[in-house]
Amino acid sequence: MIINKIKTKKCCYGLLMLLVMACTVKVDGQTAEEYYKKGKEKLASNHYKDAIKYFDSSILINSKFDSAYFRRGTAKDQLGFYKAAILDYDTAIILNNSADYFYQNRGVSKHKLKDSKGAMADLCNAIRINPKNTFAYFNRGGIKDELGDFIGAIGDYSKVIKIDPSYTDAYSNRGITKGKLKDYNGALIDFNKVIKLDSKNEDGYYNRGFTKESLHDYKGAIEDYNKAILLKPNYTKAILNRGSDYARVKNFTASLNDYNKLIKLNPKDSQAFFGRGSVNLELKNYKEAIIDYTKAIELNPKDGLSYFSRGEAEYEIDKKQQAYSDFIKARDLGEHNANLLLKRYFNK
Repeated sequence: MIINKIKTKKCCYGLLMLLVMACTVKVDGQTAEEYYKKGKEKLASNHYKDAIKYFDSSILINSKFDSAYFRRGTAKDQLGFYKAAILDYDTAIILNNSADYFYQNRGVSKHKLKDSKGAMADLCNAIRINPKNTFAYFNRGGIKDELGDFIGAIGDYSKVIKIDPSYTDAYSNRGITKGKLKDYNGALIDFNKVIKLDSKNEDGYYNRGFTKESLHDYKGAIEDYNKAILLKPNYTKAILNRGSDYARVKNFTASLNDYNKLIKLNPKDSQAFFGRGSVNLELKNYKEAIIDYTKAIELNPKDGLSYFSRGEAEYEIDKKQQAYSDFIKARDLGEHNANLLLKRYFNK
């Protein structure tokens, strides 16, 4: 998760004197600083277009007002105008190259434009200027994770935590990255810390549940998903995973209830139909299973496992030709287990 943060800047003495002189000039009775303050208020209240107008006026009066360019860039970023935001950050940095958060925010905008190399360079500059910039370390860790440098990402998240031991998101992201390295016990320690810091963090419970699931502790996972769903009743990922784990512990009634709830929340959720179909297959409700798998295929035609599973249900009710066709389709979509059933049932 990449965060775009705004901090109050500190001006060096020379720039401060320039601002003082420039701010005495007025347009429509207001100084650059007055327009800037109104722009900041609009920015803080998420009125980005209005904020830009005030920053425009501030810059019109004082073309060397670095913070006005920075704040205008931030507003443009929030509106999705990333290239325009970068241009404003460029100007702010030309005027003042010692502000770490100028580089930090430009790096975030570059990342949104998929310029990972440029983003990394800016975040490194932010850290060089301010070695205690937790946001820059955090953001750099996120990019490293995306690029597959999981060890490097964990290093950056660890630096954040060393500087600020209460930084919940750093524990969360570090835990997720540890999971990618299959360090599930290490991930559990991080998610436990997330929950200790914030007992109402639904994502903390979800992530811990997912990690317990990876350790085959399905009952423990269900308990955590229960807590996540209690905090966020329509937490679809948690409901989906809980439904799957209920099936693993043979509580098929609870599993069906979860999949039914998901389908009610989102009738286009192919995973919910697939999950319900799998429970029906386990319960030997073959016709119902076929209906669910057919709907899953309709919603996601590239899912080889749905064809494979529908083929299993079809074979059980003697629809051998349909089963054969589904196994072939599943194999073509990369479901290798289809070859086993083609050989077992059809000697193919």
